[in-house]
Amino acid sequence: MALIRELRSLKEIRQAVDGYCNYDKTLNSDPEYALKVFSHKVRMKKFIRGYFEGSIMVGCIYADIAQLPHLPFPYFQQFYFYTEEKGKKAFNIIKHLHDSMILEAKRQELAFCISMGSHNDEKFTFARILEKHGWERINYLAYYQLDPKRPYVKALPDS
Repeated sequence: MALIRELRSLKEIRQAVDGYCNYDKTLNSDPEYALKVFSHKVRMKKFIRGYFEGSIMVGCIYADIAQLPHLPFPYFQQFYFYTEEKGKKAFNIIKHLHDSMILEAKRQELAFCISMGSHNDEKFTFARILEKHGWERINYLAYYQLDPKRPYVKALPDS
């Protein structure tokens, strides 16, 4: 049975950090620095959730409040997502972790959620998965509108 919950131990934090650093070899990642940062974020009760099957974490997401200089309101942005799973299993992990992100954004009364795929994802697969779950998509970026009075993008006229 799958469970989404906060990370609870240094071992779980290290697994999330190592998983992401090993996944994306194009970045000059520093796992020890990342471990310190994520440990601090876990202690500060930031939104870091693991997707667990039994005692094994098979996915992880980190999102936090962000605000662009040209928008007068905050939103919830995914900064980190990790899973090594493929196919339908990955599809479900992406969906459920992002559902938990939406619930947290609603709890905090934020305008919308943003989740960006990897720069290595040339076919925008990650964002397309979210699109199938009700998110809007612009290339590699997916967004979920929570408050129509504070939109992420302007409505485009019908052509």
